[in-house]
Parts: sequence; C-alpha cells; structure tokens
Amino acid sequence: THIGDRNTIREYATIHRGTKENTATEIGNDNYLMAYSHVAHNCKIGNKVILVNNASLTGYCEVGDGAFLSGFVGLHQFSKIGTMAIISALTAVNKDIPPYMMAGGRPAVVQGINVIGLRRAGIPAEVRTEIKEAYKLLYKSGLNTSQALEKIKGTLKSPQVNVLVEFIETSDRGIAA
Repeated sequence: THIGDRNTIREYATIHRGTKENTATEIGNDNYLMAYSHVAHNCKIGNKVILVNNASLTGYCEVGDGAFLSGFVGLHQFSKIGTMAIISALTAVNKDIPPYMMAGGRPAVVQGINVIGLRRAGIPAEVRTEIKEAYKLLYKSGLNTSQALEKIKGTLKSPQVNVLVEFIETSDRGIAA
C-alpha cells in the first residue's frame, strides 16, 4: 500500500493492500477519506480526492484527481472515475464516469458537468464552454459515443477535452449513460 503526503484518513476508514506480489493500492496526496470510507485492494486514487462517509471502492477501481464521491457511493469492481467528476450520494456506479461530469442514481447516469468544481479549480470560462460542448455531443446530440468522439476531436481542442476523450477511448467498462 502506497499512501502519499498530507492525506486525512478519518475514523474507521479501511484501506486494503494489493492482492498479489508486486501489486499495490495507491493513494496520492492531499486526499480526504471520511469516516467508514473503504478503499479495496489494488485501487488507485489520485490527488485531492474526497471520499465522503461510507463511500466504497471495490477492487481495482481508479479515481482521478479532484474527484468527489458523496456519502454511500458504491463502485463496481474495475470502475473508473474521471478527473474532477462528482458523484451524488447513494449512487451505484457500474460504468466509468468521465472527467468533469456530475453523476447520480442507481445505476449511475451522467446528469451534467461539474460546473462548480470546474470554477473552483480555476478552469477558464472558454475551457468550461468546450467541456459543456463535449458533454452535449456525448449525451444530448443523439450521436453514439464513437460519432460524438469524432465530432469532439474535430472541433474541440483544449487539453481538458483531450483528457476527456482519452478517458473515454481507454474505458474498459464503457461510460455511464
């Protein structure tokens, strides 16, 4: 188990080690794991992540930098949460949640973009507009994911949108509806 610097790990939080030789559970820097949160074997958590009370990661999950998992969120094994995604309380995640998105429900569905998180992180307005356009193409245009990605790659060029595209293209489980 590798735990970085300046992490706050509250009462009864559990963190499991890697299951096999030469594997590890990895937690970055400046994270906040609230009471009863759970990080199972072989998970990877980035930096500045918040796991609210009873948020639970099963084995091999990945959580990107700046993500926020509300109380009683549960992730299916091998799920990925993108950079600066926010997930509402009581959500069951069984597909990957793309970066910068806001998701909730049972099963999780993407409900919009994490506007407040993006503003707080100092993401410029023009980049937030590109992320919003990418969201519309992915979720509101009627295009399938492959068609939406082609359109996004052809028109939107910010580094943050590139992170979003790469996340989706490398998703093993597929992204949440």
